Amino acid sequence: MDSEVAFRIGALADDHLNGATELAARAADIVTLAAQVSRAPGASQFLADLAEVGRFLAAAQPAMAPLVRLANTALWAADRAPVGEKRAAVEQAAQAFAAGLTTSAALAVAGAAAALPAHAVVVTHSASSVVEATLRHAHAQGRLSRVVASEARPLAEGAALARRLAAAGIPVTLVTDALAPSLVGAADVVLVGADTVAPSHVVNKAGTYPLALAARECGTPLMVVASGEKLLPTAVFDAGAAVGEARDPAEMLGHIPPGMMVLNRQFDLTPLDLVAWVVTETGPLTRDGVIAACEAIVVHPALLG
Repeated sequence: MDSEVAFRIGALADDHLNGATELAARAADIVTLAAQVSRAPGASQFLADLAEVGRFLAAAQPAMAPLVRLANTALWAADRAPVGEKRAAVEQAAQAFAAGLTTSAALAVAGAAAALPAHAVVVTHSASSVVEATLRHAHAQGRLSRVVASEARPLAEGAALARRLAAAGIPVTLVTDALAPSLVGAADVVLVGADTVAPSHVVNKAGTYPLALAARECGTPLMVVASGEKLLPTAVFDAGAAVGEARDPAEMLGHIPPGMMVLNRQFDLTPLDLVAWVVTETGPLTRDGVIAACEAIVVHPALLG
């Protein structure tokens, strides 16, 4: 693998602040670079090298479905292009994928905002860019009463979201992660994003699962807003990898006393059965619709090995 490509993948793996949409846009540039600098002597080696880049991208952020979908798109583009045109086909496919993320997200945002009840009280968790855009869109339409945002410890990106919403004139209440589930019963909707939507689970920031359980208990619908690029079929969804390894304990506690263990995970798994709708650019999908959309994705054989 080219050294610059490897360096950029490493930097992508170290990014724990940006969401799947932002990371996928960077990954598209990495795939484009990999195609441009490839020295593969023939078409089969070019495809093999591209598959390696795709697998490393997927492993860099295993919770982020768009990275797998990007790799899949690039591989099919290379496979189908005539000899001599594969490099250009990959570049075009990667950049089209990145552009499509923006378009898909905008349509999903509009659909999610329209799906909210009038004067909605919304509980949210973490700081999904599409959730923030949905809340802003709904507020501009007069459909949003107020937002309850949890801190999203340990990095507190939820607190940062609350500050941005307040600055935009949106009534918002910031609460601790532990308190948020007890407030779900007074809300109209729990609205969260997703890094992956699979036929069995939704992968999102740790703390989503308790909100989903509270939503079921209270009869409050849980809505996930996510562009279609975040859907993954069972064949390439690894729940264990998506949850990921434990993160740096220092994010939670600066000094770890002897004898204490700290488990700091960024993501959790919410069973799809707990989700009322997943809103993509095609509109709201129920559980059966999500499963059908995920399993309709054709995975390139190079990603299945």
